[in-house]
Amino acid sequence: MQLYGHDSAKALLRIVRAHTLLFTGPEKVGRRQAAKWFAALLNCASQGLEPCGMCPSCRLFESPDHPDYREVQADMTTTTGRQNRRPEIRISQLVPRPGSADLALSHWLEARASFKVKVAVIDGAHLLNLSAANAFLKTLEEPPSQTRIILIAPSQQAVLPTLASRASIVNFSPSKPVQISGNPLARLGRFGDKPNEGEDHPAYTLNDTIEGYVKSLKSNLEDAFEAADALEKSWESSQDASDILLARLSQETPYFYQHASQALERFEDALSSYSSSHLAMQVLTLELRSLIQKS
Repeated sequence: MQLYGHDSAKALLRIVRAHTLLFTGPEKVGRRQAAKWFAALLNCASQGLEPCGMCPSCRLFESPDHPDYREVQADMTTTTGRQNRRPEIRISQLVPRPGSADLALSHWLEARASFKVKVAVIDGAHLLNLSAANAFLKTLEEPPSQTRIILIAPSQQAVLPTLASRASIVNFSPSKPVQISGNPLARLGRFGDKPNEGEDHPAYTLNDTIEGYVKSLKSNLEDAFEAADALEKSWESSQDASDILLARLSQETPYFYQHASQALERFEDALSSYSSSHLAMQVLTLELRSLIQKS
């Protein structure tokens, strides 16, 4: 189990002692891969700087069924198979509920580790509603010994304060393509993956486009609409544009992020109802510019 790049985050994870961690950064940056790498490192028999890849625990991490690693995610589709516009992590996924068939995460954490440390990952901690977060607070405050809980979210601001205040923050940022082994064509592939020859990461290009778009919101309207046109073209070819934009917006003030996320929901609703994407993007841009001025 190897994780390429993210050297500063890996260095921090090698020495961190906190039981609860919050991994922040945009989609596809490698947060979930880093969580699995960290779990492999904690359970590795070699106790080196990287998982050895050879011990019984490391070999199990090559399959999806390591006994000491578990991920919890929100349901992204409805029972009818359509995209869930407001996915949430259910309380029953985290703590026992009467009549639920779910193995609650809190109960799973209480069981003895098969190797060294049980690692639970809540992928989409920003999708926890207040009831679910409050129900899981006791586990965060008094986690069982030999456990780690990793929350994954776009940013610290996107997570309920009661959760963020109980976690140590580890930030993951998109890395620019870099030269590997003296080969000017060798670049990092998908963040955290093995480098590929001559391949630019599409999420890196999209990240640049979104960064330019957000900066243009503070400029004049002509620049903002020009950046919006560039973002619209990228939006059509990416499934991750909404998540990456939301992560970037979360870096602004809490007031701006709260209202900007609602504006983004309205924009996505307009797209799903087959409204003009160009008009919807202009409306979103006007709303975000207005929020920037108020925040």
